[in-house]
Amino acid sequence: MIIDLDKKINEISNKQYWYFGNHGKDFTQMCYLTDLISQLSSGSTQSDLDKIRNKFNEENNLELKASMFKSIISAKMYGLLDVASSRQYVKCNPTEVFYEIRKRTSGKYEKVELYQDIIEQQIEKIYYITDLFDTDGKEGFGLYPLFLLYKVLIEVGNIYGTYEINRFEIEYLLTTAKTYDEWKDIVDTIVYYRTQQIDIETTVERLLNRYNTNAPDQRYHLIIKHLNYLDIDGKKSYKIKPEFISVIGDKVKVFEIINKIPPKSMGALPNGLEDFNDYISFLGQNIPLLPKL
Repeated sequence: MIIDLDKKINEISNKQYWYFGNHGKDFTQMCYLTDLISQLSSGSTQSDLDKIRNKFNEENNLELKASMFKSIISAKMYGLLDVASSRQYVKCNPTEVFYEIRKRTSGKYEKVELYQDIIEQQIEKIYYITDLFDTDGKEGFGLYPLFLLYKVLIEVGNIYGTYEINRFEIEYLLTTAKTYDEWKDIVDTIVYYRTQQIDIETTVERLLNRYNTNAPDQRYHLIIKHLNYLDIDGKKSYKIKPEFISVIGDKVKVFEIINKIPPKSMGALPNGLEDFNDYISFLGQNIPLLPKL
C-alpha cells in the first residue's frame, strides 16, 4: 500500500516519528561519562558529577562538553547504565556491557576498534519507544529500528541494485514507522515516488506549510554512524557498504524468525515499553539481540 504523504506529515506535526533527544550520542563520550559515574559514591549529586567532569576535562585532551544530565540518557540507551532500580542519573550503576568495554580498553575508550562488536550489538538492541524518552502520545511505536532500516535497505537494493535510501525516504517514510510490519508499505512507496515524475521537494514543502510544521528532527544518523556496515551521509542518505550486503541480509532473516515468536514466550524479543525493567536488564547484559551468525 502506498503511504498517504498528507496523513504522514499531519502525524509529523504531532511529533509522530523516532526522536532520540537533542543530547550527545557519541558512544566514546558516553563510555567516559559512565566511567565518571562509576567513581561516585552512592550519595553523590548532580553537582558532584559536574565537578568530576570538570576535573576530567582539565586533565585530558578529550573534553566532555555536553550537559551531563542530558547526555547520560544516551549512556542508558546504549546499555552502559542500569536504570531498572533508579532512573536518577547519578544513582544508577554501570552495566556488564560497560565493564567489558573498560576491561578491553583499560579505560581508553577512544580505542573503539577494541569493542566495535559491542557497539554494533548495543545499537541493534535499541528499542523505540521506551520510558527513557517521552512516551506521551507515542504508545503506538514498538520496534527495533535498526532492523527495519536493514530490511528496507535490502529490499530497495534487491530492486535497484543500490542498497541506499535518500533523505525524503528516511525522514518521511522510514523514521515515521511504528512497527516492523510496515516495511512493505515503505518499500512500495519508495518505488512509487522514484518511478513517478513528481517534484517531491515541492510536494513536501507544501504539506509542511499546510500543517505549519517542519521536517522530523529525529537525529537517528547520530546513532547509526557508529556502525561499520553502513555509509551514513548525515541526514542525506543511508547505504549498506557493498562488502556487508550479505551480512545484513542474513541478520534480517534471523531477526524475522525471532520476531515471530509470541510476546513473553521463551526466546521472544523484549518489548522495551511494556516490559521496561526486563528490557533494561537485557540491554545491560553483554549478549546480542540475535544469535551469532
